[in-house]
Amino acid sequence: MLTPPQKRTRYLATVWRQSRTQIFLTYSADAFAEFFPVAGEDVRAILGPEKVEFESNDQADEWGTRLDTLFEAMNEAGGSDAEGSAAPDS
Repeated sequence: MLTPPQKRTRYLATVWRQSRTQIFLTYSADAFAEFFPVAGEDVRAILGPEKVEFESNDQADEWGTRLDTLFEAMNEAGGSDAEGSAAPDS
C-alpha cells in the first residue's frame, strides 16, 4: 500500500498479486489531490483508470513509470517535497 507521509493510514494506492498471473492495482486520485499539489483529474490523466488488472509484470512496471511522471509533475507544480514522499507501507 502506498500512503502519504502525513497520514500513514490513508490509502493512495494498493497493489496485490492474486496469483502468479494476476496483478491488481487500485488508487484514489482524490486522495493524491488531498495530500499533494495536483488535481484529481490530472492524476487520472497520468495514471489512467483507478482500478487496473495487469496482464504482465511489464505492464505493472510501466504503471510505475507513470507514477514517477505524476511525482515529477507535482514537483514542477511547486511541491518540492512531493517527489518520493509517498511511503509504501509494509
